[in-house]
Amino acid sequence: PHISTQYYISVKIITLTNIFYNTYDYILLVYILVLILIEYIIYNARRKTMDNRSFKMDNLKKLREKKKMTQTRLSVEIEVSQEIISHYEVGESKPNIDNLIKIADFFHCSTDYLLNRTNNPTIPKNLDNNDNNDILYKYNSLSDENKKHLTCFLDYLYNK
Repeated sequence: PHISTQYYISVKIITLTNIFYNTYDYILLVYILVLILIEYIIYNARRKTMDNRSFKMDNLKKLREKKKMTQTRLSVEIEVSQEIISHYEVGESKPNIDNLIKIADFFHCSTDYLLNRTNNPTIPKNLDNNDNNDILYKYNSLSDENKKHLTCFLDYLYNK
């Protein structure tokens, strides 16, 4: 539940004034109250930042438009409302896991691509676990600079 600033501070003042009696104590009280106020302001700023983050699914719109598909047709295909598709594309809401998987399966792309975590829509092919472990071990043992070089080289090979 959201607590108003005035209520939060007044409860702290009442609690703290019952503890402090002399002038020195009141100076300490004011100092503590300023710290509480700063803590409250920072907490609310962080909460608002997290709540107001826009999460547009730009790649969903790209995939849909590439197939010359309307939001309505896509909504029928994955069994959601057209409004939900619109909300995903403009960042008014985030997809739940089930809808994210339905969309990825429908477009034959990775969920990472839909979530704008990669520019590559293809689903990575599964490697044998031993191959995976060997590649990851070698990659993790590289320096940061060599990891960048390897990434550039892989991009070069991929775009060749």
